[in-house]
Amino acid sequence: MQIPINKNSLAGALLALGKLVSRTSLIKTYQGIEIEGKANMLYFRTRNMVEQIEFRLFADLEDDFSAILVEFEQFRQAVRSCKNKTLKLEIDCGEIFIDDVKLAPIKGHFPAKEQIPDQDICVTELPADTFSALSLLAPITDQNTDIRKSAIQKAISGINISGYGFTATNGKELSNIPLKLETHGSVTIPFPLALLATKAFGETGRLSTWQKDEDTYFELTLGCWTWSAKAIRENYPNWMRVVPERTAATHYVSIQDDRAERLVRYLKSIPDDKKHNNAVKLSRLPEVPDNLHLESSNGMLFSILVEFDDKWDDLSFMVRKDYLTRRP
Repeated sequence: MQIPINKNSLAGALLALGKLVSRTSLIKTYQGIEIEGKANMLYFRTRNMVEQIEFRLFADLEDDFSAILVEFEQFRQAVRSCKNKTLKLEIDCGEIFIDDVKLAPIKGHFPAKEQIPDQDICVTELPADTFSALSLLAPITDQNTDIRKSAIQKAISGINISGYGFTATNGKELSNIPLKLETHGSVTIPFPLALLATKAFGETGRLSTWQKDEDTYFELTLGCWTWSAKAIRENYPNWMRVVPERTAATHYVSIQDDRAERLVRYLKSIPDDKKHNNAVKLSRLPEVPDNLHLESSNGMLFSILVEFDDKWDDLSFMVRKDYLTRRP
């Protein structure tokens, strides 16, 4: 059975699928990619010890075929070597061919992932800006991989999802993106490395969570992607205790999106100055009261039109430039 596949679609998907491939694993199956055909849909899966990601691609199948496991690097190289926009995936007696390249199957199968139960499950519909939110929060999470991490370090190494939206912190800075989610309680997902590589912008999805013994499992679907793993067990910190109400703020300033882009370009142009912690001075000058004035430690100046509250007057303070580039 020959199946035509758009090369660009599959090659792009392999970028994300490859994030979970353990190329040096002593367990051969974790070096592979699993391919299955069912109900006019092709399924491509990779996994490591704790996570699995799946890409679904519509295909006009003559027949369904059971999952076949082949080495990921060989499969990716065969796809790259195809010179046409459409490649031919051929399934013949349990063997896979990409055009004329034969890929030897790996003995064995992936361990069965935790299946969503029929009851006692929490389902949360995810809006179209879910991927954008995860992308914005990714730089803020604590990605320290030391296995000796404390409970709080383990908790903040992921992204928390609750009725208050998506939240991330590294212990020094915190960001919450208040998406409207109808969910009960909260779940902390591991750092979504593979999911972020999918580039699933604008895709709606669904988050399913359930308990098994003392652990929480989840399955997150965005468009044609499904990512599943065990949630982080440690309790996420009560971040709302450190976020003041808007009415408690003593000073605030609003910047429109089009102007904020100019501000970000300025901040990125400032050379690093670790001696002064990359500090940028923010102030409101009397001679231009409608502008926010910024000055880096090396003297680079910038001014931008903003909206102040009535309390700024001659207030000035220092902020690290990387904090200023974090914006939901």
